[in-house]
Amino acid sequence: MQSVRLTRFVKVAEKLSFRAAAQELNLAQPALSRSIAELEKDLGAQLFLRTGRRVSLTPAGEVLQREGTQALLQMARAEELTRIAAAGGVGKLRIGYGVFASTGPMSEIVLEFNRLHPMSSVRLFHLATTEQLAQISSGQIDLGFAFSLACSPPWQSMPISSEQYVVLVSTQNPLARCSSIELSQLANEGFVLGNQDRWGPYRTMIDGLCAGHGFLPRVMEEADDLPILMTLISSNIGIALHGAAICQSLPPGIKAIPLETEQHTVDISLAWQDGADTHNPLVHNFIDVARKVLKNSPRQYRL
Repeated sequence: MQSVRLTRFVKVAEKLSFRAAAQELNLAQPALSRSIAELEKDLGAQLFLRTGRRVSLTPAGEVLQREGTQALLQMARAEELTRIAAAGGVGKLRIGYGVFASTGPMSEIVLEFNRLHPMSSVRLFHLATTEQLAQISSGQIDLGFAFSLACSPPWQSMPISSEQYVVLVSTQNPLARCSSIELSQLANEGFVLGNQDRWGPYRTMIDGLCAGHGFLPRVMEEADDLPILMTLISSNIGIALHGAAICQSLPPGIKAIPLETEQHTVDISLAWQDGADTHNPLVHNFIDVARKVLKNSPRQYRL
């Protein structure tokens, strides 16, 4: 059954007038009558009863009106969704993120994307930076919120946030009385750090930062995730260096102290496979939303 014939039938069934339907369809009445006659022949069923000027539906016509109207609506919806999908408005995005990204503007970007593209969905995966980049390369995820220092070619990236380093200490630690602190003062302190497997780029940054002041961290304990790290700090097992965005959600028993005269920052970028932003409309749209949320400059976090 041709959609054109079905559309014409539904219009006549709605108006119960060939003349009114022809006018609304901008079609000559004889051409409309021939179209309906051909449809009736194809179906082997009479669809209308014509009594003088009066037109009514047969039982078969009532069925076709009901089902045909739904079919045309579904067809229109399919065409609309296809156009939206081609423009990146429908589909699923798989996005990786790490501990540091979770306290930055990531949630704001995802929420805004969901608001602007309600027919799309975002699935988030908690992954270390190295895991994110490997899965972007293999196609397991589409984008990742990762440490900027690791986002070199072949990955493309844009800056998302820049955080001042802060020292996290237990409120039981004598350092908690300090309003600020020099990094060199931490040379004899015990550190608690994320483990090398999941926090590799972070460990590299911390080692480099401390080495620039003449020491390497003396590691007391290692943690696999952020909650364990916070527990170790609050228990006064050791101190940690972290980005300032964490200060918005510090648990009780931990104080954040800014570093004096320290220019280094913890930088997070949104990373994707080279060319994905041009070949995948969803990726392009997510990057565009991120740029608009951040107004083309990374979010700054200071204590």
